[in-house]
Amino acid sequence: MKRIDIICNNSIFEDVQEILLELQVKAYTKIENVHGVGTEGQKWGDAVWPQENFILTIYCPIDEVSKIVDNFRDLKTRFPTEGLKLFLSDAEMLL
Repeated sequence: MKRIDIICNNSIFEDVQEILLELQVKAYTKIENVHGVGTEGQKWGDAVWPQENFILTIYCPIDEVSKIVDNFRDLKTRFPTEGLKLFLSDAEMLL
């Protein structure tokens, strides 16, 4: 099993939702109002740095990873200036 973490600017959430629906990703966790500093700049949700991110975490079988990653690569190509990072790691369900 794999864990995919996607850190993304709120401005493209609708596009992310479309990808998840198209790929029939049935389970994920969304953490909203994510603030911080990254390669795409600062996001604090305030008057000076008004943008915010969200984080999606998806657990999936290894055979689903490539189609998810490919679709998010395409999304980054469509929105090169928006914050979008994807991280992949191993996961093991214990309970």
